[in-house]
Amino acid sequence: MKLKMIPTGWLVQGYNARVKHKKNDVSTMMASLQDRGFINPLKVIEESKNRYRIVAGNTRFLAAKKLGLGELPCTLMEKNTEKWDEILTHLHENKVRDNLTYYEEGTGYKMLLDEGLNINEIAVRMQMRKSKVQSALRAVDLIPEDLRDKVVNLSNAGNKKRVKGEIPSSLAEQVFNSERRWGINTKETRLALRRKLLDYAAVDTNNGTTLAKILKAIESGASFNKAVSNQEKLHAIKIEIVVFKKDVEKWGGQKELGKAIRELVYTTPEMGIEHPF
Repeated sequence: MKLKMIPTGWLVQGYNARVKHKKNDVSTMMASLQDRGFINPLKVIEESKNRYRIVAGNTRFLAAKKLGLGELPCTLMEKNTEKWDEILTHLHENKVRDNLTYYEEGTGYKMLLDEGLNINEIAVRMQMRKSKVQSALRAVDLIPEDLRDKVVNLSNAGNKKRVKGEIPSSLAEQVFNSERRWGINTKETRLALRRKLLDYAAVDTNNGTTLAKILKAIESGASFNKAVSNQEKLHAIKIEIVVFKKDVEKWGGQKELGKAIRELVYTTPEMGIEHPF
């Protein structure tokens, strides 16, 4: 591939997996370009004289335009590049940069299927497990429209901290996998419950452990409110035991500690548990 400086006015945006660019993404890129310049050139394909379609680097392009840069470094891809190869190049770069939501990632894989690739080929070319591709494809149909920008794939995020309100794709997958075992036939009811669980996943800071227990209760026939209520009671019991244990350990009363734990457990038979651990 050939490296070439191309006037900004000759560049046009091509396929973009991202549903919308967040303002802070472009602002962050502008700051990066001002500080370090172009580290990675845009990848483009020449469509006609003085017209180049961007395959990878849309955010850099938008940031450069706002900065008023006259020309940009670009790597020229072959004109006869297959459409699926363009999409793969775009997806791979954005996935490495952790720029895609789970919905956007799944939509990209769906386009690759439409271009003739099968799931195995997508997995090999994206260097990921087949099951991950299948999960992302399933998410396209299961994520409610207003939550599409909230479900994020943190597996490639490095040290990136989880933002408040984000739903890790791993927790969303827990919900989607559990849904197959719900005793619910009404589409509207399933959608409403799925939304409640995804909203809960957004605030679950226990790495999905509590969510998994709630899902198990729902699979056994409990309502969402009942399942959540029981987990809150269980959490309160654990806190009470920990506090009591600290007090008792000061004077070594292990017998009293055991008695207290038994009393706490036996007073909550409606929770359907034998012990809180």
